[in-house]
Amino acid sequence: VNERPLFTRITQETARECGEYFVTSKWVPGTFSNYGTYLDSVPYPGVVIVFNCVMSSILIKECESCCIPVVAVCDTDTDPDNVMYPIPGNDDTTGTVLFYYQLFKRVVTQARERRAQDVIRGKSRSVC
Repeated sequence: VNERPLFTRITQETARECGEYFVTSKWVPGTFSNYGTYLDSVPYPGVVIVFNCVMSSILIKECESCCIPVVAVCDTDTDPDNVMYPIPGNDDTTGTVLFYYQLFKRVVTQARERRAQDVIRGKSRSVC
């Protein structure tokens, strides 16, 4: 989730490359908490990655109430108390955002490969 217009294109491209969903416009309050209304056939995400906690504070609170883990890049203007996995860093510059996107993309890809291997081996991983 990155609601800043400057990062719309790269957010969408990175999410698509990972085969994941993205939000690049204002978060619609209630998307998770009113689940049946908005996401009837789509499962809850296993994690939500957030840039700019100030702009996404409603989303973060909603994720917390729905037990969806949040990974967030937390700048100095952010209170990371409601973020399950805060990452201290700058969420304002293009270079830094690109760095984090490449890092998250690598992690998502590796996790997906690992999960596929676990399925082949008959192993099951549960986070709950």
